[in-house]
Amino acid sequence: MLTMTRAGRVSSSRSWSSKNKPMTQQAYLESFKPFTVNKSSRLTATDPLSTLPLELLLFTLSFLSAKDLLTTSSLSSLLWELSHDESLWKQLCKQSWSSKRHLPLRLFPFYAYGPLLDKLSVSECKDILKGRGANMPPQLESEDIHVLKSQVTASTPSHAVCGACASKWKASYFAAQIDLHRKVITEQELQLLDWHYIDTWTLHDGGYSDDSESMLNDDDDTSINTHHSNATNNKPQYPIVNFFADGTRGPISGSRPRRCDYIMTADGHVQVGQYPRHVVHRRSDGRWVIQNDWVTYKSI
Repeated sequence: MLTMTRAGRVSSSRSWSSKNKPMTQQAYLESFKPFTVNKSSRLTATDPLSTLPLELLLFTLSFLSAKDLLTTSSLSSLLWELSHDESLWKQLCKQSWSSKRHLPLRLFPFYAYGPLLDKLSVSECKDILKGRGANMPPQLESEDIHVLKSQVTASTPSHAVCGACASKWKASYFAAQIDLHRKVITEQELQLLDWHYIDTWTLHDGGYSDDSESMLNDDDDTSINTHHSNATNNKPQYPIVNFFADGTRGPISGSRPRRCDYIMTADGHVQVGQYPRHVVHRRSDGRWVIQNDWVTYKSI
């Protein structure tokens, strides 16, 4: 009969051990481990882009905007590291600054570079100091770069942007973006820049070239790029003046406008001689405008 007592079933179940299994069955059972993956066939938990060669990966990242590059950096540790590549951020600076004024392609001077000093070269230190209008140290040997770096730290202006960027060009990119919202010009900037001088009485009398009216009113100021090449117009162009470090404002060449004293007021505006105070504005492209009802200065 096919029936079996309870005791017999228990005895039979206990006898079902690996010792009594055929060798082929034993080998099969040992090999059947559904939650174990062969190391040779195991896939690395990573994103598909990280399998590319580094050169190709950097080339791919170069097509991203700054915002997209920041987002992509969170996908993996490799992409996070590559997202701080200096060449990527230098290219982003070049693209962003091409439509801005007073932003040559060099490290942005108004950033606190203390955490990045070890990454600065001699030429970069000099560019930063020049952009700040700081006193340049005397001729130095290459091994004296620590003197330049000390000067970079000591000359950091109070309005410098502070951050924790691992890339000096990334720091420059975001510091420049933030600084565009600054509305108060420094005395160093006032003295470093050249300025177009436009007085309303000469302008309205037709004493300037035909594009001066647009120069005064056009927010885009596209005329500034072409007015010097206007060879068919015999009218004088608007003068270029400087605010000199000795406290006087005067023309770079010629006699107009005559030299006179100026001061920076406590609220960041400019007082020229006894004339009404000039209020300082800043355009979205970074250009400075200093004006009262009679005279306007526009940074070049």
